[in-house]
Amino acid sequence: MKRTEYIETYGPLVIKAVRRTKLFASLMMAQAILESADSDGIPGNSMLTRKAKNHFGIKADLYWNGLRITLSTHEVINGERKQVDAEFRAYETDLDSFQDRVRFLKQNKRYKSHGVFEAKTPAAQAQALQEAGYATDPHYAQKLIQLMDKHNLYTLDLSDEDPELWGMLPLMSVQ
Repeated sequence: MKRTEYIETYGPLVIKAVRRTKLFASLMMAQAILESADSDGIPGNSMLTRKAKNHFGIKADLYWNGLRITLSTHEVINGERKQVDAEFRAYETDLDSFQDRVRFLKQNKRYKSHGVFEAKTPAAQAQALQEAGYATDPHYAQKLIQLMDKHNLYTLDLSDEDPELWGMLPLMSVQ
């Protein structure tokens, strides 16, 4: 799936998931593109996304009561990229993955304490996510910002008060 197709397919899910959360849809889409991609950069084609509908690489911690899948992944540990096995959250639907990403951020106090929900721009929110330790990649925020810029994902950041958007949302193709 090309990035444009991924954005068209999952854009309505992203918009629905972030509604009234102070989270930017553009950032969520950039994360989904990055985290769900395979080694060739094709979004939605990672083993984790294909097998578990996990678009964000969210791991299954001790508090996760849902489905799980164990897969090999790369982490940056002490400045070195290493391959490790990890347990990830698994979902029944793609929408579940997008909604759980919002829950995950809300339930982990480190995201609030690092200003994720107070960020005034998608770029500031990306930086806050990185500072809160969302990913081990030291260039994570910059990669997200580049994706938002390259694909003009800011068009997804429509106001919660936009009646045209929310009036049409149930008519959009939500998978």
